[in-house]
Amino acid sequence: MAPSMHPRLLGLPTEIFSIVLGHITDPEDYFRLAFTCRDMFNTLNPNRECVVLDARRLRWWIEQFRPEGRARRQLLGMGNVSFLSYWLKHYHEQEPNPFVQRTLEVYQEVFPEALHGTIPDSPVEGLDPLAVAAIDAENLGAFVILLERRLAPSLKDMGPLYKIMAVGSPVIANWLLAKGIKCPADNPSL
Repeated sequence: MAPSMHPRLLGLPTEIFSIVLGHITDPEDYFRLAFTCRDMFNTLNPNRECVVLDARRLRWWIEQFRPEGRARRQLLGMGNVSFLSYWLKHYHEQEPNPFVQRTLEVYQEVFPEALHGTIPDSPVEGLDPLAVAAIDAENLGAFVILLERRLAPSLKDMGPLYKIMAVGSPVIANWLLAKGIKCPADNPSL
């Protein structure tokens, strides 16, 4: 977009400007539009709206490709269709940066199923909780962040099950063991 278009686009009546924005479905396109000038950035709030669009795109993708039967799905098997799947594959820090924190908060608000998993017969049926995907990605950082932010069931509630799931992830399995979590076979009281 030519620089001379910015004042004209921002000068549109609010209703028309909202209609134009309503046709943007790709977070990257929204981001690029927001960064065309300072006034546009201040008007559009891309930090939140790009995540909302990302969540909508992920929900659409999940609804389009439903699993057969009672199969479960994970974000990892979906390629880089969302920030969450990219985060699990590439971001292994245990301290979330402000962008990760905001993104998880917005996802919790607009598409909590992406974090907590889904129940049968929901429109996005068969999606595993993000903590399960973090274990499968062997991403201890993401797993810890989800636990600390209470976006995954606690170790007290799910610890032994997490331990069973972490059999293929020695880093997470050892971390759970250091936290005192044992497999049910190791603990007859379970």
